[in-house]
Amino acid sequence: MAIRKGKEYTGAIGDVIWRKYRKRMIAQSKAKRVKQTIETKKSATRFGIASTIAGRMRQGFRPSYSHKDGTMVNRFTTTVRSILDSCFDKPANTHTFYPDSFNRLIGFAFNEKSKLTDSFFVNIKLSIEDDALRIRIPDIAIPVQFNFPARANYCVPRISVFWFSPATGRELSRHRELNAVSNEKSILPAQEIIFEAPKGTVCVVALGLNYYYLRNDIKTPINSEKFAPSGICGAIVNPGEFPEKDMGKELYKWASHAGLKVPGTIFSDTSTPILEEDPGITAEEAMLATEMAQKKELDAAKNEKAVEVARNLKMLGLADIDIANATGLAVEEIERL
Repeated sequence: MAIRKGKEYTGAIGDVIWRKYRKRMIAQSKAKRVKQTIETKKSATRFGIASTIAGRMRQGFRPSYSHKDGTMVNRFTTTVRSILDSCFDKPANTHTFYPDSFNRLIGFAFNEKSKLTDSFFVNIKLSIEDDALRIRIPDIAIPVQFNFPARANYCVPRISVFWFSPATGRELSRHRELNAVSNEKSILPAQEIIFEAPKGTVCVVALGLNYYYLRNDIKTPINSEKFAPSGICGAIVNPGEFPEKDMGKELYKWASHAGLKVPGTIFSDTSTPILEEDPGITAEEAMLATEMAQKKELDAAKNEKAVEVARNLKMLGLADIDIANATGLAVEEIERL
């Protein structure tokens, strides 16, 4: 059943579903019931885990990004899924995490229109020493390595750290504002921030730049949907067993989420090995999957355009059969417009 909202409809009409996508109405065919195999169920489970991890990370980073673009959620989930796939040993049904397994997240932008790397030209370095996460920010030359947009003369950088234990499903996030920065030419001295990082955890760091126009101690925000530099600037894994039984009251700071548990979690303290080929998918399969995705996207765009043309022709009073011949749509689809 479809519901009318003003001039638009949302919901199902026959075999067609009307919905809003990126501020436009689109029509798509109802998904057909597909019988899942054991392999497709396992793949769906892994996707569910990746989706949960990505979602909890986004929530943990929320204080560091004020605006995201429309594709951020999908881009982020896809990246996390690719990381888990690269760590997955299909025959053994295990995931092996190395210290640099999550490095693929570094440089991820929460808003593609306003990347952190377009405003902040500094490499933040992460290390773990004696179960302590050290975040080192080198000297920064203003404005060469730290750009200010027009009208902004003041910036408050904010760091967010998200930890999770893939073996136990525990998670924790912490946030800290760095020293405020003015747009006057200067050299910011290096900083080091230290957090605890228990063994058996994945640590990911995000940075957001909050710009203001400061005058008479009044801060006027400059950030907007089009300009809000933020992104992930570091990731590292502390291998070992999560010390759940030895943490005492500290454990209460760590939330528990069953969806964060990764089956067959194994940690290694060596770097990720370089594989000659991906054992999970062949080059031919990858190419075919890419072609199918591109074809699906192209078909959806063509169908959307055809529906738009058909609707305009129907408003002009043309017969449904003539519209069908002109657009390639079925007469039944034209009748439902």
